[in-house]
Amino acid sequence: MILDWAAFLKTCITMQTFELTWGTLLHLIGIIFITSNLAASQFAVAHEVMHKPGRFYRVLATLHMSKLYYTHFTFHHLYKHHRDVATPKDPSTSLKGETLYQYLVRTVRDSWVCVYQEEKANGKKIWNNYAILSIVSTGAFSMLVYLIFGLQTFIVTSIVSLGAIIYL
Repeated sequence: MILDWAAFLKTCITMQTFELTWGTLLHLIGIIFITSNLAASQFAVAHEVMHKPGRFYRVLATLHMSKLYYTHFTFHHLYKHHRDVATPKDPSTSLKGETLYQYLVRTVRDSWVCVYQEEKANGKKIWNNYAILSIVSTGAFSMLVYLIFGLQTFIVTSIVSLGAIIYL
């Protein structure tokens, strides 16, 4: 996890000073492709950490997912996916005949909705709902990247996050 955060910061620093020209476009595409692949592997790391006993590890896994803009994954995976795996009720399970892009939209949207509805059913107030907190934390993290490293870095890290989610 530490090395992944170091790679993330290195990417941010590189993008902060990267000059985009027609000559460097292929270089940028390569950076985004490789970084997306590395970021996608971090889903597996966060997955293993979130399964360790104790709240500390769930928080650590959620923080690790913040750079992928997918913090609701921890709650959904532990409390919904494991219960409903391989059934039509699980948004993380693809449906027969579904294209990758149909699945991608459905899984991101519906896994978040499942978390929201589960928290609401458990009587959580909107300011304490994990789904709402995941949006707030994603917004705060992306704003922090923008404020510290600039617009270009924000755009690249957002593309990398999207790429990692697609690879997942």
